Amino acid sequence: MFDGLGLFLGALGDALIGPNLFVPGEPFFIAAGFQLYSGAWMALVLVMLGGFIGDQLSYFIGSKWGATAQKKLIKFRPKTKRLIARCRYLIAKKGTYIIVAARLLGPIAWVVPFIAGSHRVKWSSFTLFSSIGLLLGGGQFIAWGMLLAHGVEQFPLLSAVKAFLTEHQSLLIGLVAVSVFFVVGYKLKWRKLTLKTSTFLVAWLCYANYAHFFWKADDFQTQQVSTQVSTVDLQQVTYKAFPGLSPIYDA
Repeated sequence: MFDGLGLFLGALGDALIGPNLFVPGEPFFIAAGFQLYSGAWMALVLVMLGGFIGDQLSYFIGSKWGATAQKKLIKFRPKTKRLIARCRYLIAKKGTYIIVAARLLGPIAWVVPFIAGSHRVKWSSFTLFSSIGLLLGGGQFIAWGMLLAHGVEQFPLLSAVKAFLTEHQSLLIGLVAVSVFFVVGYKLKWRKLTLKTSTFLVAWLCYANYAHFFWKADDFQTQQVSTQVSTVDLQQVTYKAFPGLSPIYDA
């Protein structure tokens, strides 16, 4: 699936109007970056070529059959009506800036080349700016693929972030849960929402604190009693205790 032809077809499907509603391109760009780290330059060429051709085909489909294709697309998948309307507004308002940033704007990227064609954006301008967008949008996932191939542990900052996020899963999940609780309560107009949210937050913070220091602590779970007597040089003991494995903590 992620060989040469697979990378090309995956990037093509991600950019071609219609199939791109179902084909995610990120895995193919990440896989290309992973292979590129090993020196497989053809993977980079094929995945970029697939994205470029997909953008071009979507543009020409929009320029030739824009109105008809929009109706069929909305009928086939009604949720695209809002995306198309928003994209048409942005192209009319921002023009080429949206074409450049399309691949960084989530679902809007699905229809930007298509709408650009239907709006008769100049082909040379579209090709230039969509190519820049492809380099930016696809390039970021290729870079992540190379990073994964190289190993996150080779980058101290990323290793520190990974350690922090791993240690504080309970806290992060709690913050998301409290935020969702507040939004739902606000939409439904719950009474005493501030008090309820604050109580929920404090309760989760207490749980996260206990889980971090006791329930999920490595030494609390896995410490083994040694039956061998060993000699310890007290002059070399630092007597420092750290509240976690992340290097951001002070002793």
